Amino acid sequence: TISDKLNEIYQDLSHNVTFIYDRFDLLFAFDLAFHSVLSFDFQGKRIHKGWVEALVVSDTRCGKSETAEKLINHYKLGELCSAENTSFAGLIGGMQQVGSRWHLSWGKIPINDRRLIVIDEVSGLKTDTIGLMSGVRASGVAEIIKINTEKTHARTRLVWLSNPRTAISINSHNSGVEVVQRLIGKPEDIARFDFALIMAQEEVSSEIINAYQRDLIEHKYKSNLCHKLLLWAWSRKPEQIQIDKDATLTILNMTKALCAKYSADLPLVTVSEMKIKIARLATALAARLFSTQDGEIVIVNKDHIKYIADWLDRIYSKPCFSYNIWSMRSKEKATMNEEAIKMLFFNRSAQLKECLLEIGQIHMSDIEEVIQGERKDAKELLSQLLAYRAITKKHGFYVKTPAFIKLLREI
Repeated sequence: TISDKLNEIYQDLSHNVTFIYDRFDLLFAFDLAFHSVLSFDFQGKRIHKGWVEALVVSDTRCGKSETAEKLINHYKLGELCSAENTSFAGLIGGMQQVGSRWHLSWGKIPINDRRLIVIDEVSGLKTDTIGLMSGVRASGVAEIIKINTEKTHARTRLVWLSNPRTAISINSHNSGVEVVQRLIGKPEDIARFDFALIMAQEEVSSEIINAYQRDLIEHKYKSNLCHKLLLWAWSRKPEQIQIDKDATLTILNMTKALCAKYSADLPLVTVSEMKIKIARLATALAARLFSTQDGEIVIVNKDHIKYIADWLDRIYSKPCFSYNIWSMRSKEKATMNEEAIKMLFFNRSAQLKECLLEIGQIHMSDIEEVIQGERKDAKELLSQLLAYRAITKKHGFYVKTPAFIKLLREI
């Protein structure tokens, strides 16, 4: 099975290359980025972004940077760079003055077009800097607009490594969702990642870390063989990626299942993009396992897709991430008691409905003025709207949910 094969590969790499034990999810995350292709065809459409972009966040000393360095040395491909004290110009590019003349210098990502970069210490980047990179990450084209406009390809496989932006541990956060949001910032920047892997220090027991003796594992997946496999994966063209009808139907079914379980409020799983993400990751898995009959065509089958969907479900449901529990709560908050709210507003004035529709931030004083009642009446109305999930509390005021805004327009 796929699971057995990957277990064999990562037992070898753990014991003979990285010497970081019981972190197979981390090795698999790196491999999905390493073995991704540049582009492929899906449902009759050319997917121009076939390369994978991964986010790995963990407590300090979980071995992510060391694993990255060891894999890069073993595969003889890729580059590790630190984001600490790195500017947008260092990653994408900018103008540099030499004497009295200005010259354009491209950054790390465009320079490594068609290759791979591991960006370490991402918490050292400001969220604004990450936001500026959004266009490059989406299109694979770096563009510098000064007096003249310069463009170049930046189709670079990216693995982002980081500790939480705050100085507290992963398990001290309410969920991994909070960790990702604080680290990356805007939803559109989070959506660019194909997946996020959260790791806590407590996931690997002290007995495993401090074992006196290790099993001897035969080293079969040697550096030159891994290097050749990577070059083979990187040289695949769109017409050499085969995703048949059964595989396509499986992708669509897995997409429905994941989108039903996970909330798009954290846009790692969204209805519009999830099928492409699964296809991208499944193609990388097929290339990693050398799924071919003639040495040319990469065959992506439903087993690859099911493994990817199950793996995503597993890492998102881990206690340290709790994306599943967070999604349940998020979807509950979005479910408004429409009939109860209609009854609540049945005998209310049109002025109150218009006021609620027009104002963005609802304060207690606004309700008091409109209903011309006492503070307790305004407080009771807001309490009922909160209970019926029509509004949510933000700092010192309330905001309407999209469903409540829609209902106010109707009534």
